[in-house]
Amino acid sequence: DWSGHRCVGTNGMCKIEPMLEGNSFLKIESNKLVFIVYRDKLTLREEITILGKEIAEEGEDIFLMPESFPLNREISNALGIKEDASIIAGECPMIITKDVIEITFEIEMK
Repeated sequence: DWSGHRCVGTNGMCKIEPMLEGNSFLKIESNKLVFIVYRDKLTLREEITILGKEIAEEGEDIFLMPESFPLNREISNALGIKEDASIIAGECPMIITKDVIEITFEIEMK
């Protein structure tokens, strides 16, 4: 489950939690962490919280990751990452369809 906002209340990340019936799916592709967020499991308010704006059209956009975000051990283990890892700050490509929002983050292994 991913709330899409930083702990200080702005867009970004505060926590990622494993859940059986969450609103998102994570996968690793090389040195990238791909978040797939199911739009039908989000309210409009949650979508705006994640993206910082309402999305009216499908297409490509950028998700701004304002600061690096360390992955906790539980998430790293679930993804098969053996060492400490962090999502790198910066602009992350985002693909928006009627069904999902897919955000691709660069990850750094320590």
